Amino acid sequence: MDILKKTFLPVFSLLFLLAVFLDQNNTPVPMKIILGAPVHMSLSIIIVASMLAGAGCSFAGFFIYKLMKGKLNKNGQQN
Repeated sequence: MDILKKTFLPVFSLLFLLAVFLDQNNTPVPMKIILGAPVHMSLSIIIVASMLAGAGCSFAGFFIYKLMKGKLNKNGQQN
């Protein structure tokens, strides 16, 4: 119960800020991926998708780095 009280306000605040962000950046933007006609998407969706893609790439890079470092330490080599 105590952890619920501690996490409610930060989570609620972040969700509120996300809702305001999505509302303010609701302008349709034409996107042409590779070929074909441009697709109109909301600017906020493009920004959030880009942030999630960047976070995913960062997590994958960190995970690969840890795996490579573990293999080097296992073989007795130092940095």
